[in-house]
Amino acid sequence: MTESDRRLVTVPTWGGGMLVMPEPEWCAGHHTDHSHHPGDFQHSGPDIELTLDLPRGERVLLRLGLGLRPLDEGGAHDPALPYMAVEVDDDWHNCDPDALLALADQMTGHIEEIRKLASELAKLRDKTKREAAPAGTDAPPTDLTTAGKDE
Repeated sequence: MTESDRRLVTVPTWGGGMLVMPEPEWCAGHHTDHSHHPGDFQHSGPDIELTLDLPRGERVLLRLGLGLRPLDEGGAHDPALPYMAVEVDDDWHNCDPDALLALADQMTGHIEEIRKLASELAKLRDKTKREAAPAGTDAPPTDLTTAGKDE
């Protein structure tokens, strides 16, 4: 891709200035805070939502999106390189590839713990059913709310 083939974006800055800069092909929008300081400008990719299908409906577990702050001189990342922003508890965390892999490893650990809890719950439910069954049967207990009532 030649420089003339690249998309350009014009960014307003404080004091009435304007910056023209290349726009990455993955950029879906821009963010600047109210100061319009050039370092606050951010290219943003589309949100990626990781959802859970729960008994009361679908819920967002994590929201992620590519970002690039090409003029950020005070940030914790290289301004020339994109990062993955991850939203947790309404707060965004910028991750490089190593941090994103560490997050995936943590999620894998959480998944293993959920699987163990599901197994323990199944055993507890089976035990509870057996203890509640009438002696000598595998049947569930009689429904005490209707037992002995005339039909």
